[in-house]
Amino acid sequence: MPASEKIQNTNSIGQSQKYNTYGPLDKDKKMRVGLKNNTADWLKQNHLKQPQMFDGSRIFATGGSDELDGFTFEDAMKAVNLARGKSNRRRNAGLTGVESFSLAELDPTDPKNWQRSVEFTKEVLEKFQEKYAQKYNDGKPVHFMYSTVAHIDGKNHNIHNHWVMDKIDTISGKTMKTKWGDTVNLIRESTDEVARERQWADRMKVIDKPKTLLPLSENERQMTKLGKYVRNNEYRLALDKAMANPNNHSFDDLVDDINKNSKFSIKVRGQKTASITFTSGVDDIGEEVKRPKRLNGLSGRGGEYDIATIKQQMKLPASQRDANKRLKEWRETYDRYPRINESIDKIQQASRSIQQIEPELSESIERIQQKRGNSRISRLRASISRKSRSRTTSTTPRELSDEVKQRISESQKKHKDYEADTAHRQGKKIANDIDVKKQQALQEFLRRNGLDR
Repeated sequence: MPASEKIQNTNSIGQSQKYNTYGPLDKDKKMRVGLKNNTADWLKQNHLKQPQMFDGSRIFATGGSDELDGFTFEDAMKAVNLARGKSNRRRNAGLTGVESFSLAELDPTDPKNWQRSVEFTKEVLEKFQEKYAQKYNDGKPVHFMYSTVAHIDGKNHNIHNHWVMDKIDTISGKTMKTKWGDTVNLIRESTDEVARERQWADRMKVIDKPKTLLPLSENERQMTKLGKYVRNNEYRLALDKAMANPNNHSFDDLVDDINKNSKFSIKVRGQKTASITFTSGVDDIGEEVKRPKRLNGLSGRGGEYDIATIKQQMKLPASQRDANKRLKEWRETYDRYPRINESIDKIQQASRSIQQIEPELSESIERIQQKRGNSRISRLRASISRKSRSRTTSTTPRELSDEVKQRISESQKKHKDYEADTAHRQGKKIANDIDVKKQQALQEFLRRNGLDR
């Protein structure tokens, strides 16, 4: 179901709409950035084009109340201000928000879904006005002007709509009452109701998510598909195999079955907590396992590996247990998983060969260090002998004369005076720079507020 996000007040809906239409300013604050996150390359890869009328903007579809859109909304608000007897330079306060759609709900590679998302957002905002009228205006109709634009330039390129809404009711001229929690709740309730009333699944052509029994996180799922090793999958497979074993009829039988295997070990703590780990303390790819994994941590929302769930499953006949279905899905969905075992064998073979070579390596390293040490000693002896040959007279320490001591003290004093003078100059320069910056900031403040005249 679509999500209503980032609902917040704004002091200038015109500026907010500009940002939604063209994007943020660049570093020099001279021009708008346009499409973000390499969306142009993404469009080429999917053989798509941004509509020609929206070139140079972030928009892929737009709409709004009173036949407004993302390009005409700001000019319309200026005209409304003049009609209200106010300056067209006045900033209009309003609401902003985002209606986001997941990749499974609306496929961004279908251009028809761009306009569908806009129509959905318009219906949500109309529903919000109906709810607002019932709660704050005694059921009398209200009309707040709004516009919405569809983007697909997010990180995942999913469709999301930015909308802005004026807070002035065009019928009564009253300002919208925005109690923050109530406003957010009304918009989110409107989103849910429109999705149910308009038969979201049929009208929006939702892509059904594949149903899965495996309680893997999204990261674990992606790693498993790529054939990468996931330690938690080893635990889950061991539990599923023990649960599917027809010779096991209780939770205690499952624990005994797993503990018989020298690879894994289960420890039960109380009635609700149990943990599983590798007996050797090292997993299949040679990494150290610092702490055991709790069974409920391996479960998903269905609590597949919780003690209570396992006890209920073990009461059923072996053919009716969910572990059989999960094992079947493992074989059908993740056909790359056996390749992990092959890579594990290769890693183990490599580690064995390294262990065999280690004694030879240590001996060779010792020899190299000895050679280096001998060469250093010989070089040191040679340099000492050369120095001793070059000296003809022995040098004995003598006391300095008073004249030399006086010269040394004078030079030290001059050096200290020079350092003090340099520090004083740098301090004055820093103070001048600060004064200049303060003056510039004051002039900029006066200029922005029209006080420099």
